[in-house]
Parts: sequence; C-alpha cells; structure tokens
Amino acid sequence: PGRAFNVGSEEAVSIGDLGRTIGDLFGAQPIIEGKTMAGAAPSVYVPRTIRAQADLGLRAWTGLHEGIEKTSLFNRTFAPSVGRAR
Repeated sequence: PGRAFNVGSEEAVSIGDLGRTIGDLFGAQPIIEGKTMAGAAPSVYVPRTIRAQADLGLRAWTGLHEGIEKTSLFNRTFAPSVGRAR
C-alpha cells in the first residue's frame, strides 16, 4: 500500500496572518470576525514533514508570499474562468 506524506512548510501561519498576506498581495484587507480568547494561542496547523524530507528528499523552497503570487498567476493564466460569475 501507499504511504501518506505531509507536505508544505513547517513555518506556523495563523489564519489571520494568511488572510492579511493575501490581502497585501491583492490590495484588499480581510474582515476578520471572531475573537481569540485573551491569553489563548491562535489556532495554527503546522505539518510535520520529516517523512517527506527523509523518504522523498522534499524541501520547502517557495515562501508563502511567493507561493500565493505564483498560484494566482497560474490560475489567471490556465484557469481564467474559475471563480467568475457565469
């Protein structure tokens, strides 16, 4: 049977920070609703990629900002109608 591998970056990014990064790139800041409880750490997901690194030689080499820019360019180029009203 196959094996599952976590891929991505082991750099923690909160949903709020992700929204602000996307907003900076596209010139529109997100509206963040809801509040974090005082003293509570923000919810984040950080994939443990050690198996992918060891077994497949994978490394994170594209940062978050650059990755979002490249994904946006790809979608505008190869999937221009995705997400547009019909």
